[in-house]
Order: sequence, then structure tokens, then C-alpha cells
Amino acid sequence: MDGLGDEPWDIITMQQGSPKSGRWDSYDPWLGNLIEIVRKECSNPKAAIVWHQTWAYSRTYTNRSFANYAYDQQYMFDSIQLCVDKAREQYNIPVVIPSGPAVQMLRGTWLNTDKDLTRDGFHMSYREGRYATACVWFEALIKPTLGVSVKGNSFRNSGENEVSDKEAALMQKTAIKAVKQAK
Repeated sequence: MDGLGDEPWDIITMQQGSPKSGRWDSYDPWLGNLIEIVRKECSNPKAAIVWHQTWAYSRTYTNRSFANYAYDQQYMFDSIQLCVDKAREQYNIPVVIPSGPAVQMLRGTWLNTDKDLTRDGFHMSYREGRYATACVWFEALIKPTLGVSVKGNSFRNSGENEVSDKEAALMQKTAIKAVKQAK
């Protein structure tokens, strides 16, 4: 908690660990208590608390934590969505960074990879996955505060993780759509 008092933060992001992100019993009542502590310890009383919505695991992931969702990606995604919606309403969370929905949308496109945009079944791939989620964060946080959309952003990563203009355009478009749907 020391970090909360170090700076007058404008935005504080929170998320649930992915193995439990679709299980409501892991949110309540602890999330309310945590938000209360953050509010008390944060040096900026006007700081916005926003929620980062995680993504479902790859269809091919075999770790036992995926058993919570019967090794079913869609079931995990739906469970996470239900929990995030409920947390948003119950704890008055004004902004959701919808990485999970954006990733799920991209999994239905030509951009998807054999591990569903992950590198190991749950961590985002260095190339597509990280670029896509960065676009979501940009659109969810930068656009409302500075008025600049991710659309047309020229950043492409570098080296082996560089994305093409065509790939970037799809990921930017998907990020915009996910953020609009999350409002």
C-alpha cells in the first residue's frame, strides 16, 4: 500500500487474478474492502479506480486452473464478463478496460494464433496479444483523458514483435469496439 501514497495518482487499476476472474466468490466481499483501503491510502481523493478485465485462457490450455471453467474458453469468458458486470455495478466502478472482450473478438479473426493470442495459454503473446491489449488500454484511458484515439496510431512495436499496418488497423478497430461496448 506504500505506493498509493507515493504520488497523487489520477487512475488506479485493479484486476482479479485470471484463475479466479470468473468466480464471484473470489470478489465479494474482498473487493469492497480493497477499494475502501485504496481510497483511504491514496493521496488523491479524486483518483479514479478502474477495472482491468482479463481474458479467457486459450482453448488448448491444460493447466488445472482452467478446470474451474471445465476447460471451456467461452464458459470462462462468459463467467469473467458476468463477474465484471456485477463488480462494476455493486462497487460503482466507472471504467472497465476490456482487454478480455477485445482478445475474444480477435480470436474470431484471421489474426488469431494457435494459442489464441497467448504465448503459453494465458499470458498474452509478445506480438499480437500485447499490441492488442495495449490498444485497449490506450483507448480506455488515453482517449477519455486526452481526447486522442488509438485509431491511426503509428506505433507498431519493433523487431520480431513488430505488427504490420493491416494487423495494427484490425487491433485498433477491435480495441475501439470493445471499449465502446464496455461503456
